[in-house]
Amino acid sequence: MKIESYMQIVFLVSAAALFAPVIISNGAPNADGSINLSIKLRLLAFVLFEACVGIFWPSIMKLRSQYIPEEQRSTIMNFFRIPLNVFVCVVLYNVNYFSMATMFSMCASFLGLCFLCQQRLSTMAASGMPVLLPPFLIRRDADLLCLHYYIALRLVSCNSCIAYRVPSRGRSKAD
Repeated sequence: MKIESYMQIVFLVSAAALFAPVIISNGAPNADGSINLSIKLRLLAFVLFEACVGIFWPSIMKLRSQYIPEEQRSTIMNFFRIPLNVFVCVVLYNVNYFSMATMFSMCASFLGLCFLCQQRLSTMAASGMPVLLPPFLIRRDADLLCLHYYIALRLVSCNSCIAYRVPSRGRSKAD
């Protein structure tokens, strides 16, 4: 199976896993102190998401080497670092204004966008359309798609780290 094909599945599974905490209710704790079903399902979703991240990184490296020319790869990659860092700073600065459900929903939405871009890339690759980035970044529709795809991938990788932050619950330093 080609990378362009199975990455669609990875993005859909990742989106579902990140959306799981939004749709799974907390549930009441068990009387015997054991872990309830909702916590088990959330843990399973988190493990599934982490498995998808493990598949994502080697696959994206292969896609980068396949679609971004080596001569321009570092320039193109660094071109996106500034807006990415600005986006991350803005989100982290305003993180207190978002609920956890909103953060998980945003991450799942970005992964949905990645799925759509990956689906388009897969269609283009299957039809034989050229999808390489030119030296000046944007010259064709395919190039614009690759740029949006890469931006979406970078946003998801940063937002997934933000979404899985563990808020402090007033614990003491001894805990």
